[in-house]
Amino acid sequence: MKKVIVLLLLLMLPHTVTFASADKAAHFGVGYVLHDQLKQHTKLTFCERMLVIGAIAYAKEKSDRYVDNRDLLATLGGALMFQVRF
Repeated sequence: MKKVIVLLLLLMLPHTVTFASADKAAHFGVGYVLHDQLKQHTKLTFCERMLVIGAIAYAKEKSDRYVDNRDLLATLGGALMFQVRF
């Protein structure tokens, strides 16, 4: 499972870790925190948590009237980073 997560992070790296703006860093952080809170307070599996976070991120982007895929990837990247153990 760790190898799959690391591979996904590496594939998303060029799109998510631009961090040229504080907006991407904020999306990354929110994804991390959402995943942490969902893991602590629910009995959702990893895939279910990722789906919930993806849905939340999409709904937020939809409310902006413009869906920025990089923001979505940054949010999901933060959620994935929560699973990486060093």
